[in-house]
Amino acid sequence: MLTDNAEFQQLNASFGEDCVKRANASAVALLLHDRKQPSQPVNFLFHTGVQDWIIDLYARSIHQYDPMLQHALNDHPECGFTGVNYKDAQMVPVSYQAENQRYWQTLGQEGFWETATCKKVLSKDLSLVIGLMMFEPERRKGWHLGVDRAMNTLDSWLGSAKDYLVEESLRAHFFARPMPGTTLPGDIVALLTKREQQVVFELMKGYSNKLIGRELCLSIYTVENHLKRIYKKLGVSGRTQLLARLGH
Repeated sequence: MLTDNAEFQQLNASFGEDCVKRANASAVALLLHDRKQPSQPVNFLFHTGVQDWIIDLYARSIHQYDPMLQHALNDHPECGFTGVNYKDAQMVPVSYQAENQRYWQTLGQEGFWETATCKKVLSKDLSLVIGLMMFEPERRKGWHLGVDRAMNTLDSWLGSAKDYLVEESLRAHFFARPMPGTTLPGDIVALLTKREQQVVFELMKGYSNKLIGRELCLSIYTVENHLKRIYKKLGVSGRTQLLARLGH
């Protein structure tokens, strides 16, 4: 898996730590946004300082109401930085207030106070996005997200991540040997989504939930939810019964 590469993860961890310090942030995340995937346009490549279940919730639904993300992707396709999103709806343009209120209904009660978005365009449909977050404890100190102080680091991070993903994706496509194909019985394929099938393939390799998450760029929380749905759909009680049904 491209994003499981140790060098890529070290790169993200180093830049992420530097961005948090420079911007007085509580947490930071790097994600890939794909316009051509309306059902799942957001995939997180790295995050630190924020709980997995919030990351999962953002990827599934909250991103739709993030005014800064939508502003960056829709209105300014070449814009590098879109600004800071405040919990106080009066501090954002009127056109954002409805989205802003829905956004903070969830994140505000989890202690979020300010968020910021910075992005780099990869293609017409793909963008790399860094999200900076400030929680209430830091805000009580009188701090605000100092994005201007972190701009050089943010730009370097996005550039380095872009170079890695483009180069390794092309190498994997044109030079890597294809892996032997694996198929599932037709009756099982009919019951599972594409993502659930991917989870089953990784499970058949003997991978733990943690390794499945790393291979598919999913949080453990998301993997566990996928497995619960898979077990229910296939009428099995757990991993052992599932593998037995698959003949493994």
